[in-house]
Amino acid sequence: MSETEKSAPVAKKSFKERLHLFFHPEGVRLEMLRYRPNSVSYGFTFLGCGAMAASFCLIYSGTVISKSKTFSLFGITSLGFWAAFDVLLNIVLLLFLFLAASQMKTYSRKWGIFALCVAVFECIRPFLYPLALRQADILNSGLFVAVVILQIGSGVCFLIAGLISIYRGQTLQAYLKTVKPIENEKIEAGK
Repeated sequence: MSETEKSAPVAKKSFKERLHLFFHPEGVRLEMLRYRPNSVSYGFTFLGCGAMAASFCLIYSGTVISKSKTFSLFGITSLGFWAAFDVLLNIVLLLFLFLAASQMKTYSRKWGIFALCVAVFECIRPFLYPLALRQADILNSGLFVAVVILQIGSGVCFLIAGLISIYRGQTLQAYLKTVKPIENEKIEAGK
């Protein structure tokens, strides 16, 4: 057996061990949660924000507001109203998601739950405004498919970020209840 064949199972086992230790930290790794930021949730949140921004850029670049097309969403036929509402919604969501990213960096369970709610919304979202644009033949099918992929992809990123923040936050909170607090600790037991 060659050296590469012998080392392949070790690398696979090592990845499994690292994955297990990521979700079930023990000993020193558990203590290190007090000092290390939750960079995985932070990164996935920003990746989701990037996909969300790309999706609405595609929507706005492919949408022409005109009176010649018939458009209706929830009984409102004004395309300008829905475009303005969508722009404001994106701005507000991005602001709160940037705040969520910084809070999930410290293993916040509350902001992890917020990320899960945004994830559900992002997975439903392509079937509201973008689908209405597609049905009115305002958004072409290629852009619509790209928007659906990007918005569902952003929802998956927010889902991963939220679940990791919640799970590791609960693990850290349970550990903090068993140890003495340190000076200037960012995370308090019971939060």
